[in-house]
Amino acid sequence: MIKALIFSLVMTWILELGFAWCMKIRDKEEMKLVLLVNFITNPVVVCLYWMLYLSVDVTLLTIILEVSAVFVEALYYHKFSKQIAHPLLFSVLINAFSYLTGVLIQWI
Repeated sequence: MIKALIFSLVMTWILELGFAWCMKIRDKEEMKLVLLVNFITNPVVVCLYWMLYLSVDVTLLTIILEVSAVFVEALYYHKFSKQIAHPLLFSVLINAFSYLTGVLIQWI
């Protein structure tokens, strides 16, 4: 389980750092912020998913967990970013990118 958590976090970091780079975020502190917000949210989302997926509707669970992560991360971006002008939009886009890329990778 620990290996899967670490793998999920590292893949999220790679995807979201790449997305941030494509969005012209180059400042080291901003990139560290992307790492930090995912360090805070990713393990919680993954653990809650594993604990609950057998007892609730998986689609609803996924939506609730992902939307929660988006809002928590947007709050951090709003509070600490000096470069991200629209934290909620950025959070929605970066999380949609990493989630959908993960789904695509699993599908392949």
